[in-house]
This record gives sequence, structure tokens and C-alpha cells, in this order.
Amino acid sequence: VEGGIDFTTEDPTDSATVQIAQPSASKTIVSTNQGFTAGANVAVGEIVTYQSVLTLQEGITPNFVWTDAPDAGLAIIDIISLTPSSSDLTATGTFASILAGATIPASGNSASLNFGNITNANVDNAIDETITIVYRAVVLNTLGNQAGGTLTNSAVFSAQATNQPFGDTVSYS
Repeated sequence: VEGGIDFTTEDPTDSATVQIAQPSASKTIVSTNQGFTAGANVAVGEIVTYQSVLTLQEGITPNFVWTDAPDAGLAIIDIISLTPSSSDLTATGTFASILAGATIPASGNSASLNFGNITNANVDNAIDETITIVYRAVVLNTLGNQAGGTLTNSAVFSAQATNQPFGDTVSYS
């Protein structure tokens, strides 16, 4: 009973270890703009559309930044969309303002989105909450891009106490 007689000589205690789930990510090629190539085998001048899907654990993921820095020979053109799976996901700014604030230098050698703190208010472990990023890159006409070569386009997300790489490989012909 609250405020009643304490029949223990010592208050019982126990220690426990808790492991917090980490965000995860996947990245795939969605399409290219040329019908004569197949899958990841692309040609100089071809535009490749990528999709990155970020899966976020429940609670707050602080200081979340997504960055893609492709190998020389690929240049990121733009980020087409940024879509949360539900309204349970919120960020420091609106997702529209995060997309509008995307950083892509003129060289196209990288792209980044700064989400600030992401909050996942969904408490159902059976439902993954995701953010989908769709963006495009072009295969450059450079001396290093020869038939049969391979370029790697990998991306990384970082958050406080998290640094997880993920990627996809593009071959050009």
C-alpha cells in the first residue's frame, strides 16, 4: 500500500541491460531512362533513378543526416521525393522543407538531407516506419567510364551514436 509499512530491510534492486534498435537502410535502382540497357548495366549519359528506404525505430533518432556520395563518373542530378510511411514520423522540420533544403553541389558529387531529430511515435513493433528517398544520378562521359567498368554508388546515414553505410553497384556499358 502506498505510504504503508515497509516490510523489507533493504529495497530490492536489479540491474538490466537494454539495447536500442538502430535505424537501417536499403538502396535499390528503380529505373533508368534508356530501354536498351538492363538493370544496373547502364550507358554513358544514362540517368539512373535510385530509391533509399530508411527504417526507423520507435522513439527519437537525434541529428539524423542522409548522404549519398557516388564514385567519380556518376553525378547526382536531383532528389525527386521524400516520403514518410505515416504521420507517426515527424522531423525537426516538415518533410517538404527538408526536401527543399537538400544539398547537392553543382558537381553532383554528393547529396544530403538533414532531418534534425526524427520522432517515430508508433509503438507497434510489428509495423516498420520508413522514409523513402527517390533521386537521380547521371553516368558521366569521362575517361574513367569504360565499357565493362563498375561504379559504386553508396550512401550513408548518420545519427547520434549511429553510422551505417548501405549501397548499390552500377555497371556501365
